[in-house]
Amino acid sequence: MCAALLPSIVLAHGALAIGLPTTVEREGFAYGVAWDYENQSAASERALTRCRDEDVPAKNHCRVLKVFTRECVAVVMDPDPGTPGVGWAFGATREAAIADATKMCHETAGVPRRDYCKVSNAQCDTSP
Repeated sequence: MCAALLPSIVLAHGALAIGLPTTVEREGFAYGVAWDYENQSAASERALTRCRDEDVPAKNHCRVLKVFTRECVAVVMDPDPGTPGVGWAFGATREAAIADATKMCHETAGVPRRDYCKVSNAQCDTSP
């Protein structure tokens, strides 16, 4: 009876799924992000579904990259089809995740396309 009076602690979970083919230029890049889910399984499932819903061949390569709690994730990419610039990162803050994802995008885009890298998604899991 006493246990029913204790507050329940619900940890929210997030997940990132990516579809990264051998050649992003030909097959594109797919990803799905989920955050604030009740359990890891639900977060993973939602991120994977979002990744597979992308309208690019890369969706066939989707897999859950990471499940996280109390962390931020950012995806930065060159939005033009046929370009290689993509990056993703996790961080303690949204800004830190964006900075690291942008650096990765710059590296994969190369000098001619690095200025086209834009934040596609940046979310934080807001667990208590």
